[in-house]
Amino acid sequence: MVFRRNPLRSLRLVACLNIFDEGLSEVVKNLSSLEELQIYFCNITHAGLEFVGRHCPGLKSLTFNQNGMFHEYESENEEAFAIARSMPELRHLSLFENPMSNNGLQVILDSCHHLESLDIR
Repeated sequence: MVFRRNPLRSLRLVACLNIFDEGLSEVVKNLSSLEELQIYFCNITHAGLEFVGRHCPGLKSLTFNQNGMFHEYESENEEAFAIARSMPELRHLSLFENPMSNNGLQVILDSCHHLESLDIR
């Protein structure tokens, strides 16, 4: 499937259980204008988040809710480190059901200098 560049600024994925990192990666390659991403109950991992951050440099708002989703974590801070490495322009970040530790929180705060709101539940 071939996608054209798209001026889409906001994308919300809810209960998209058949969308994985690879599918999200294929779509965001053409969404360089994306400013807001909301992901609820999907099969997206830290790798998908990092890909989004690298291909959507103007991303300002991320909501990532994995409540009820089962993921095996190599590290409790995988998602936090991916966000810190690839999303330095974030203004708003909401993380739900995320296993990050104090170290993960600190790396986000140290790397995302423009954060105006942070919601971790």
